[in-house]
Amino acid sequence: MSVELLKESYLDATRKKGLIDFTKTVRSPKNDFSGKYHIKLNDLDTLFSRTLWHDEGKKGGHKKLTHKITQIVIEYKHHGKNTVAPVAVKDIYDQVQAHLNILCNDIFAYQKNNWQQEPNYEEALTNLKRWNNTTR
Repeated sequence: MSVELLKESYLDATRKKGLIDFTKTVRSPKNDFSGKYHIKLNDLDTLFSRTLWHDEGKKGGHKKLTHKITQIVIEYKHHGKNTVAPVAVKDIYDQVQAHLNILCNDIFAYQKNNWQQEPNYEEALTNLKRWNNTTR
């Protein structure tokens, strides 16, 4: 792993319409997971394109994405309707949130003001090595 990959992970999370914005959309303004969210397949493609989420290229209209750092796996149907079923969106949300929690707490080791400023990437690299040793 490298500092460049950690920087890219930070940017994937914080960019406009990135992972953090996705979680806010799913939770809704009332933070109630109302299930009224409708996420389009194209929006999911955009969310995960040009990021560290590697598409394993499953066949039959299914996507399986694995993050290069946290190894979190996201799977969803990528055929049929234009929108993703709310149950599937909630599952994707749960995996994205788990990924963000690992980055925020274990790797970037934020103490306060999560995501408000870039982390110290050298320290994060050390934390990543430690995290990999304890989770593997």
